[in-house]
Amino acid sequence: MKTRTIAYVAPKKIEVREVNVEDPGEGQLQVRKVACGICAWDLSTYKIGPEDNPYAAPPGHEGLGRVVKVGKEVTGYKEGDWVAGGGFQEVQNVPSKDAVRIPYAVENPLAWIVEPIACVVNGIERAQIFPGERVALIGTGYMGLLMVQGLAASLVGELIAIDTNEQRLAMARKFGAHRVMQIGKDDAAIEALVAERADVVVELAGAQPALDLSVRMVRNGGNLCIFSWHRGNRTIDCNALHTRGINVLNTAPKNAPNYPRVWKNMLPLVARGVFKNDELVSHTAPIDRYDQLLDTAMYPEKGYLKGVVRYDA
Repeated sequence: MKTRTIAYVAPKKIEVREVNVEDPGEGQLQVRKVACGICAWDLSTYKIGPEDNPYAAPPGHEGLGRVVKVGKEVTGYKEGDWVAGGGFQEVQNVPSKDAVRIPYAVENPLAWIVEPIACVVNGIERAQIFPGERVALIGTGYMGLLMVQGLAASLVGELIAIDTNEQRLAMARKFGAHRVMQIGKDDAAIEALVAERADVVVELAGAQPALDLSVRMVRNGGNLCIFSWHRGNRTIDCNALHTRGINVLNTAPKNAPNYPRVWKNMLPLVARGVFKNDELVSHTAPIDRYDQLLDTAMYPEKGYLKGVVRYDA
């Protein structure tokens, strides 16, 4: 069978390629994709290109589709099952161990781009937030807003969202943030919070100023959770870390002690509507316009928040 996929070939250049797909092998599922989300990792790879890039993204990793064939020695799956897994390839053989069956009705595929939600659930768990604590989120991009949705349904005492973007802060308030603060507009309130301190600060902006503010804002003995991927070198005030006893936590998926359990625990939260991914998707396009979607993603000030390649439209 012939199908299409994408390849990163050079800075700001991709190709849509036709590839052949055989029947699934032992331990594999053949999945026909319905949608695949675009990650900041994809965008970074598009900008830099794959050459001499040790952190180049694979061709997609936020896939959602339906099983069309089941390989030998595979149990727990049948044709027609919805699964999360795989990338941008329209029809793809995926190891069953790398796919996650969705045991719920999928009425809106955009709500079930769940790989990023698993990252957020893992981040919340790794942040070690206790009931009643004041939590400040610095950065309300796509992942930041998913974290607002998750924490708004928890027992945090106060949830504060901080960003430069007024529209995204309005979404944070809509999703349950108790207070929002805009950098450049609410600087006095931000400095007051620095003086009062937060029990937990989650940095989600991936920028040096956000990291600096995070260190200043977390209380003595509090948790500083670096959620975002800082691509390259950063500096941090190690005097503050030592003298104030700040706990620095890495919330990356590689730090999860049991990621399959995180996925299992995340799915009912999506089914229950705790996470509303579909309300965060700002742009969609078919696979042959993937490059245009990436070009749009480079200008978030124009309204881009989350892009999804769709195969069912």
